[in-house]
Amino acid sequence: MIKTDSVYIKDLQEIYNLFETGVEVTHAFSVCGKTCTNKYTVGIAEYNYQEPAADGKQIKRFVKSSFYDAMSKYLNQKSAWGAFTGIRPVKYWRELAARGENPREVFLNEFFVSPRKVDLTEEIIKNQILDKDGKDLYVGIPFCPSRCHYCSFISAEIGKSNLAGDYVKTLAAEIKTVKKAHNDFKTVYIGGGTPVCLDIRDLETILKTVGKGNGKEYTVEAGRCDELTREKTELLKNSFFSYKIRLLKSNGFTLT
Repeated sequence: MIKTDSVYIKDLQEIYNLFETGVEVTHAFSVCGKTCTNKYTVGIAEYNYQEPAADGKQIKRFVKSSFYDAMSKYLNQKSAWGAFTGIRPVKYWRELAARGENPREVFLNEFFVSPRKVDLTEEIIKNQILDKDGKDLYVGIPFCPSRCHYCSFISAEIGKSNLAGDYVKTLAAEIKTVKKAHNDFKTVYIGGGTPVCLDIRDLETILKTVGKGNGKEYTVEAGRCDELTREKTELLKNSFFSYKIRLLKSNGFTLT
């Protein structure tokens, strides 16, 4: 449970959900002049943080990173991606660099990202620069069978929504439009959400619309094994050959 006098309850909850705990938290927030102050009471411990605040984005960044630090110290738990929630690390790295900040130092010292993940992000950036002419296609499926407590992404529970069919039709049309301009993708990633929670006919529509290509890697997320029916498994199995999908990613394993 979190109590706060700030407008950052959603951001605090995202950080709280990174930890396996039911500890009570009280957050006191204030800005005086150009200084932002965050005070946390986590269980029986108190943590105080102060930092210069230039704008709203910087304040939000400080709230999340300071709360992560307080929770991590109190529970002696760490996340490999630190205080990152719902953020694409590579995109954020580029934004930091564009603002003249040192992305590596921010990742390590403000967001508490593990050195291994920082190295991974930097390696991806370098590879993208080397292959700057390559095109990648990401197909987003914002539906899940249920909402995970730690998730900060936009998604709807498919059993409580009647939008999936219309979404797939619109998505297929958009994929066709994109393919008119860029039809030779280096990689294709169908993610979510949980793509395999779609009706099998909708899933097949997406696979056929993406179609064959000369890509190096095609991936489908299957984060919920309970959604992989025999029929869907056969569809994806056949798709490895028919649609050149190379990877099926699920919690705990990757099928190649």
